[in-house]
Amino acid sequence: MSKKIYLPFLTILFFSCSDYLPYSSARQTKSITDIPLKQSSENVDCFLNNQTPHKPFYKINIVEVTGTANASYDELIISLKNKAKQEGLDAVMILDKQQEIAYENLNQKIYLEDTTTAKYYRQLATAYQKLSAVGIKYAANINYLDTIVKTAAIELVCNNHKINGTIQFDFYGNPIAIDDNQLEKFYRDSIEPFDIARHNNSAVKDWQYKMNPLLTDEVDGFKKGAEGYETIIVKADEAVANKFYYKISDPVSNKVKKYTLVIERDAAKKITKKTLLQKSNIIWIEEIHYDKNIATGSKRYRVNNNKEEIIFTTINQFYSVNDLPKPLE
Repeated sequence: MSKKIYLPFLTILFFSCSDYLPYSSARQTKSITDIPLKQSSENVDCFLNNQTPHKPFYKINIVEVTGTANASYDELIISLKNKAKQEGLDAVMILDKQQEIAYENLNQKIYLEDTTTAKYYRQLATAYQKLSAVGIKYAANINYLDTIVKTAAIELVCNNHKINGTIQFDFYGNPIAIDDNQLEKFYRDSIEPFDIARHNNSAVKDWQYKMNPLLTDEVDGFKKGAEGYETIIVKADEAVANKFYYKISDPVSNKVKKYTLVIERDAAKKITKKTLLQKSNIIWIEEIHYDKNIATGSKRYRVNNNKEEIIFTTINQFYSVNDLPKPLE
């Protein structure tokens, strides 16, 4: 009976404490050159014995794979190339192959009757191999920077007063400079929480994410703030796609306000419209504008007496190859 009572409780407790994962800069930051990657259908080239590519390239990061102690060198290289391709790399420069030993504590896995007064601790030693390489991206294959927003010119309307400014982003959509304090606060409080495209990649700093176990590239929910002191908690609807439930704590009154965000997408699954509701009341509508599948800007507004009242508008500018450092040759 005790197992039926306590085991489910322990399972729920463990799940509630560990299901959210913190934002990790490792998803974005590269160890050598911080250049964004995009997967290619081409095979990954492999360079050995200090060979280098014969065309301009960038060193991006260190790629590592492991294999069993008896894995062949060919098997390790194939595994390494597959991992590099998944990351969006074009080539690898092999560094070295190492023999390693992993130790696993067996004390809690094997029960032995203690017939002595001494305590014995047992470990399992497992030999394995590790192969390392420098990940390479060819300069000619970086042809997608014009889809990445570099700056957004924003005009915010506040109490019939217009505030104009610019938000600068890094290659991964993280704001690195906002030239007005009021705009920065508005961005953190009113734009970033509803940036579903970035949250679905669990890629927003200072947020925590719960991944969907069936759709590993999407989140079940996300939140901001320490455990028990969350300022915003968001949960995706389990039955209806593109619907998210928000709980936002008011920092002054400590009251929690509840909202629903509904997303609309086009045939290419790009977000074209966001609608924020409180119960059945529409708080605001945001439209995202595209030109040849590239988001050129947005407009958020509320409707008052059948008239649009603009909250803000944005116009985007994009990165280009001119923003990259000179490649190696």
